[in-house]
Amino acid sequence: MSNLAVEVDSVDSSIELLVAAITLTVAFALDDLVLARCFLEGVLAFAFGICERTKRLKFSKKVNSAPDGDDDFIPQAVQKIQRLQDETKKGKFSKSATEDREGSTKDFKDVVFSKRKNESEYQFKRRMNREVENAIAKSQFEDKFDVNLDQKDNGEMKVEKKKKKEKTEHQIQRKEAKKERLRNIKQNRREKNMTGFEELSDRLSFGEVAMAPPVLTAKPRKAEERDKPGTKDLLLKDVLSGVQRKQVFKQRTVGKTLKRKHMTIAQQRITDKERERAVLMYRQIKERQAQ
Repeated sequence: MSNLAVEVDSVDSSIELLVAAITLTVAFALDDLVLARCFLEGVLAFAFGICERTKRLKFSKKVNSAPDGDDDFIPQAVQKIQRLQDETKKGKFSKSATEDREGSTKDFKDVVFSKRKNESEYQFKRRMNREVENAIAKSQFEDKFDVNLDQKDNGEMKVEKKKKKEKTEHQIQRKEAKKERLRNIKQNRREKNMTGFEELSDRLSFGEVAMAPPVLTAKPRKAEERDKPGTKDLLLKDVLSGVQRKQVFKQRTVGKTLKRKHMTIAQQRITDKERERAVLMYRQIKERQAQ
């Protein structure tokens, strides 16, 4: 009895319900909990199966049912088609439908070819082919030279200049937008190719020769004024008198500098005194500037 299981195969079977009820009664009579548990699982599965089948039946009836008046949902594509049909009936698209588009070919007149008397099949096809070639050549000539060819009854060909069609406002706006877009593209391309030295480039004419490099006569903008090396005045030059400066420069020999180890004792003493005097004077100048 422990391996007994209740399986429900059919949803609408009343016999299986009766068998399940009998099985439950026997299980309680025999006090077998395992059998009672199996029965409860079967009943639950049976109940869930009924619910699922009921939902499916309701959904299938709803899907396959006939439309219920104006309550059904209408797709947007169908609504758009209906709206366009209504606007066409009202005449809103009558002008644009008959308007010639740019680049459209000229409509040919309907020509009916009929076989002439005593004309063979070969002659008829040849004449028809010749007429078609003449019509194509005439159309190409009109498009190339922008004229209209009109053949009179006596065979004379009349040439008339085509009248230019007046452009609509929409065509004018499209043309202006295209020009503006091309201008923006050219401007962006020009800015990308700019290096920043276009204004500084020289325009050289044919056969021009430069005999010398250019001479710079003006200083660059915001350039600092600096003295050349050796020309800057020191602070001590203002203190020393003209006689003292001349004596100092006379003592020096151009291209020769005496090191301290090569000097005599007397020269070393004189140099030390001059150095101390210069340092003292420099400190005094700094103190006066600080005050």
